[in-house]
Amino acid sequence: MKRFKAALIGCSRMGAFIDNEMPKGGRPGAYSHAAGYEACNRTELVACSDLRTEVLEQTGLRYNVPKQKQYLDYKEMIDREQPEIISRKRRGFARRLVGAIAPGGGGVE
Repeated sequence: MKRFKAALIGCSRMGAFIDNEMPKGGRPGAYSHAAGYEACNRTELVACSDLRTEVLEQTGLRYNVPKQKQYLDYKEMIDREQPEIISRKRRGFARRLVGAIAPGGGGVE
């Protein structure tokens, strides 16, 4: 079975860490994008991007993304990693800009 290479742009709450806020014994499931990739046997989170190095480091530790696959520049990440799936958790103009740069011109919202 093919595994799809996934990348995450924006590693904050919805991107990687909302799962930490869920009560123990609550509804099961993956709530963040990164946790969803981890839970799915057809995806592998191969890289992540954020403007804050400390958030990248936390994401890398939690989801086993090596330091060399953590990017401050999402364009560089897309060019180097060639992900098949991109999650982007950014606001407003930045969200539209990332969608325009992503392979295929943005895909599904």
